[in-house]
Amino acid sequence: MKKLIIFSIVLVSCFVVFRIISTNPIKNKTNVLKVSERDFPQERLDWEFKLLRDPATNKIPKNIRAKELQFSRTIPNAELLRKKSLNKTNKFFDIGTWKSIGPENIGGRTRALAIDVSDNTSNTILAGGVSGGMWRSTNGGTSWTRVTTLSQLASVTTLAQDTRSGKTNIWYYGTGEKIGNSAGGSVADYLGDGIFKSTDNGVTWTQLNSTSNENVFNPGPFNYVWRLALDKSNSSQDEIYAAVVGGILKSVDGGTTWITVLGDSLTGDNTDVIVTSTGIVYATLSSDANSNPGIWRSTTGDKSSWTNITPGGWPTNYNRTVLSAAPSDENVVYFFSQTPGAGNSGHSLWKYTSGTWENRSSSIPNDFDTQGSYDQFIAVKPNDSEVIFIGGIDLVRSENGFLNNSTNTIIGGTGSGPLGDYPNHFPDQHKVFFDLTNPSIMFSSNDGGVFRTDDNLAGTVTWTELNNNYVTTQFYGIAIDYASTSKIVTGGMQDRGNFFVNPDNSNNWIVMDDFGIDGAYHAISSNRTFYYFSFQNGGLLRAKFTDTGVKSNFAEINPQNATGQTFVNPYTMDPGDSEIIYYVGGEYLWRTTSASTASSNSGWTRMDNSNVNGATISAVGVSKTNRTHIVYYGTDDGQIFRIDNAN
Repeated sequence: MKKLIIFSIVLVSCFVVFRIISTNPIKNKTNVLKVSERDFPQERLDWEFKLLRDPATNKIPKNIRAKELQFSRTIPNAELLRKKSLNKTNKFFDIGTWKSIGPENIGGRTRALAIDVSDNTSNTILAGGVSGGMWRSTNGGTSWTRVTTLSQLASVTTLAQDTRSGKTNIWYYGTGEKIGNSAGGSVADYLGDGIFKSTDNGVTWTQLNSTSNENVFNPGPFNYVWRLALDKSNSSQDEIYAAVVGGILKSVDGGTTWITVLGDSLTGDNTDVIVTSTGIVYATLSSDANSNPGIWRSTTGDKSSWTNITPGGWPTNYNRTVLSAAPSDENVVYFFSQTPGAGNSGHSLWKYTSGTWENRSSSIPNDFDTQGSYDQFIAVKPNDSEVIFIGGIDLVRSENGFLNNSTNTIIGGTGSGPLGDYPNHFPDQHKVFFDLTNPSIMFSSNDGGVFRTDDNLAGTVTWTELNNNYVTTQFYGIAIDYASTSKIVTGGMQDRGNFFVNPDNSNNWIVMDDFGIDGAYHAISSNRTFYYFSFQNGGLLRAKFTDTGVKSNFAEINPQNATGQTFVNPYTMDPGDSEIIYYVGGEYLWRTTSASTASSNSGWTRMDNSNVNGATISAVGVSKTNRTHIVYYGTDDGQIFRIDNAN
């Protein structure tokens, strides 16, 4: 009988699952984690940086992506494997056929979202995943098609369409996530690779040579693109503005050439830029910029035309400042900033009206959180300059421009849903976009993908999830049952939790836990007697599942005395004996030989001879080629160890 084989490929782009068919403990299970307990952005960044760095230098090697791409071109493809097999054995080498198994019903981190202005039905939507590439729907999100290739950098952060008559087939997207991606703030960051352009309404994309870094680890102004903005008032030139780290760049020839018009494009992390319908340009640079920090306005966008309009009383320390002009009255512009130590909950909100400033920061909700400006935006409803939406972990609406807090309403993000989230919505907001003909219809993108509401002013806003084959989730680990031919796969997803799929039924994945936090590693015991799955910072769970995903016998079993767990903490099951699990606790391995009955306070033994003397164990595996219980484990400082007879 043919055996199901799963290959897990971990890339810095999109984490999805394919199959090839070959001829910290939770104390109360009834309550979800609080927001402060469920989101650990810096821990995730530190963990992934250690995964990618060279432990000897503590740096991600320069030019590494270019080297990876070059190496990948030398790997034998399917046709070459078949030819080699025929030459050597005169037999056909069956490499199988790959088929995506989703998830087709769960979306991932989405920073970019827009509706095609040439489609009055709002059926043509483009969305960009931070690690999933650019996607396009022509039926309002009922289904999606990936429109970027596997060789194009998948880190989409901003999206803009040329809305001028006769030009609407032209789109641009920027790459590089400065805040929220791995290695952020470390010796070497995940960098973007410039700006991509489409001239066929988003069906195909080409990188702008003027913005290419040649590889994602070379320094350059287009390593991180915060926002792209186009001047639709200019009929003679294709005028684009790019808010990059430390400055604002401008092109008047559709991205062929660029000049820096504000800042130095070298220092200062956070910038933003918008252009009104009449060509007025507003821009912001964070306080750490060596050149031109503050809030700026220009009537032409040229280098010598900017006026500093930063209001008196604006906080001294300000990080990311996002802005939005009211479409119904573009003399009104709102500025929403992360200002540690100032404003309300460390955020400030100011309204600018034809040169007059109003500080409305005191009306920002208490405990509002953008996680260091990772998830932060502001948008104004197209037909009402006082209806404002701000995003952080939650999506908040004000119907009086935050003049006071009497109309503040949480309409998305966290709430009372089954995963601790607002029903049919998800935390960590990045963008909202309004229907072209009915501004009450609004689309939302966040860490859970793409969503739609038909009434954004409802007392209780109702959302519809549009993650239908929008395959942008990120996996930390997957598992199969090695003892059978079952096609069932389980996996842990970034910020979504742990999920289960039986591809014989569908490619829709079923949630395995009720925590809605980061899922991690997985294991399945022989013939699926038990399933083991973990969440952030070392929580380890055990449950039974039917082949349709019905759960029972749910328990948390990670050893309570283990310490030093990493954000995505490894463990592994012995393939020769599924009662044996090896679990990482900092400097030590822990072992149970009774996994089906172990609990957090019984059945575990610390393997004292596994101590790695000050390092942290970061990987563990058990030999599959023999059954003598040989365990290998590695550390975050580059050491590899072996234990014989580890059982």
